[in-house]
Amino acid sequence: MFPQVPAVYYQLALACLANKKADKAVGNLNQAVNLNPKFADAILLLAEIQIRSGNAGPAIVSLKQLTQQQPQIVSARLLLADAYRTQGSLDSAVQIYRELEKAYPKNPQVPLLLGTAFLQQKKNTEARMEFDHALELAPDYLPALEQAVNLDLMEKQYAAAQQRVQQQAGQNPKAAALQLLLAKVLVARGDTNQAESALLKAIELQPDSQPAYLMLAQLYTAANQNQKALADLQAALAKNPKDVAALMLMGITYSVEKDYQDARDAYEKLLDIAPNVALAINNLACLYAEHLGQLDKAYQLARQARDLAPTDPAIADTLGWILYQKGQYSSALSLLRESADKLYAVPEAQFHLGMTYYMMGDEANARTAFQRALQLNEDFPQKNECNQCLAVLAIDVKTAQADTRVWLEKQVANQPSDPVALARLAAIYQREGAVDKAIATYEAALQANPQNVMAMVNLARLYAPQDPQKAFNLAKAAYKLTPNDPLVAHTLGRLAFLTGDYEWSLNLLQLTAQVQPQNPEVLYDLGEAFYSMGRVPDARIAVQNALQTGAAFSRTNEAKRFLAMTDLADKPAQALTAQSQVEAILKSAPNYVPALMVKAAIAKQKPDLAMAGPIYEDVLNRYPDFAPAQKQLAILYAKDPNNDAKAYALAVKARKAFPGDPEVAKTLGIIVFRQGDYPRAANLLQESAAKNSADAEVFYYLGAAQFQLKSRAESKVNLQQALTLKLSGQQAAAARQMLGELK
Repeated sequence: MFPQVPAVYYQLALACLANKKADKAVGNLNQAVNLNPKFADAILLLAEIQIRSGNAGPAIVSLKQLTQQQPQIVSARLLLADAYRTQGSLDSAVQIYRELEKAYPKNPQVPLLLGTAFLQQKKNTEARMEFDHALELAPDYLPALEQAVNLDLMEKQYAAAQQRVQQQAGQNPKAAALQLLLAKVLVARGDTNQAESALLKAIELQPDSQPAYLMLAQLYTAANQNQKALADLQAALAKNPKDVAALMLMGITYSVEKDYQDARDAYEKLLDIAPNVALAINNLACLYAEHLGQLDKAYQLARQARDLAPTDPAIADTLGWILYQKGQYSSALSLLRESADKLYAVPEAQFHLGMTYYMMGDEANARTAFQRALQLNEDFPQKNECNQCLAVLAIDVKTAQADTRVWLEKQVANQPSDPVALARLAAIYQREGAVDKAIATYEAALQANPQNVMAMVNLARLYAPQDPQKAFNLAKAAYKLTPNDPLVAHTLGRLAFLTGDYEWSLNLLQLTAQVQPQNPEVLYDLGEAFYSMGRVPDARIAVQNALQTGAAFSRTNEAKRFLAMTDLADKPAQALTAQSQVEAILKSAPNYVPALMVKAAIAKQKPDLAMAGPIYEDVLNRYPDFAPAQKQLAILYAKDPNNDAKAYALAVKARKAFPGDPEVAKTLGIIVFRQGDYPRAANLLQESAAKNSADAEVFYYLGAAQFQLKSRAESKVNLQQALTLKLSGQQAAAARQMLGELK
């Protein structure tokens, strides 16, 4: 109903997101931005979705443009910095934060973000300065205080950390978060009694504080006091069976003791009393997922907890990890990114995010998350699995020896669904020339995870030489899953070209080149796509850009050959001297269109029109929309009135491609003249004559059309001009006859 209203598509996107349909939201947002490229809200939301899905590249492109056009939109600059951090371009993120710090010197969030970026760069001194600056601006700004305390603890400055927290706790005695932070410092100092008091105070102030319960349970476990704690809790429940806090701590303590049935019973009793306690629902979901083997029930509970506490990072982590276990990696990713961002100091949260990236084949982000987890705590429960994944990621398939291949084969035998190990092994097989084994290994990766985009892409590339259609179908499936991934779009664009869908190929490759403007492989493929659609100048620019990037480029010789042939096609005289070179190229590549166009130009130059026509027909069989061949073949066909139908169809297409070309206007004008459409013929021929004042034939047909239209004066002038330009043969006789009738 409102096909051209960007705001409608934006609202549709919001509705799709509310219904957990991110892919449809992306489609609507793209439509909104296409209709209004300056629609800031749509650009921001689309970029946020792209960043959350781990695809920061397109977000960076759009946000850079938006911040240049509208630098006053602070949220766009912050989101751009976030995209750079996701991509690992920390220096670029720091630069943005520095600019914002100058522009907004009183905002404590900016130094906090800058300090966090410095932490990622392991620049602890600079990070501390920024956290302290944030606290100077806002002494009760808890996120900055937490970061400063974490840094103190990392550097074992326990007294300074305790002093920071106690000072704030004294000013805010009812802040549960400060009691929890104080307990963290006290545990690090080894003062467990004071830590216990602080945690009990935190629970008193905030009965649903999951971190406080967990830390208290861990404290009891470390002191071997779980049984004493359980006895005390049972005594408390005997006095008050509806003591929610006691039931919560009992459930956590039973879980620590690995008594999962009793833990489940404690949580379920709690929920009978207070059915909307998100923490209890979340913990119960963890039990069902990790220890009771009921993943579907776990998901239902985690979903319920998320609805009750949509901003709680621990609950986001639980739901995301359950989705991971269900194999729904794309859905898990956004949740686990959210939780890992907020639980930056929790190794398990970083590990969960790393595993999701790992299973999705996003190696760079997986490596970063795993390294972060180990940096936080080298002895967390999943450390062995984390190290194992990092070992696989560290394998360089270009230099891997036979022993590495054997190790990977054992790894795959033990973990047949490990996508990175399968990918590494397949790449080694491919390097060794064992293509069948490589294909089988990628097929195994795809079987383990039917949404493994990288397996689809690599399989598509392997199948391309022998089965382009199968390769194309694989690339289409990958593109459907990740339409904003430049590698996928490039692969699909190339395969669309190989299977003859030149228009779609061009669209895909243009989008890819916007994201990867320095990738010579993309630029060369873009050049070929432009060329297939008859856009020769654009094709030459793209191929020239490919050669000028300076990057390693496997098709350098092909690019130089392309530029040489497309240059000669417009220079028939020079083409004659290169005839042997052209023939040599066509001997090895008979369907190479740039050389065919030069061969046709040579034939016209001789002239050998009987040879030129079939060559142009061959070109159009290869590239049906190749306008230069349409133009030349229309001109050749138009020389014989018996071919007017074919000539007309080609001339109309050429006219769309070359609307101001005098040769096309002349050819189409002559054809419609012979068809009796004299007004149209006169207009076309007049246009051609204005640009081609030395063509006697143009003036003859223009004068003849005007003769038929009874435009006597104009007809007489143009027919006389045709004769002045040495018009000959039957046309000259006809011109004189018409001039005789005009006297």
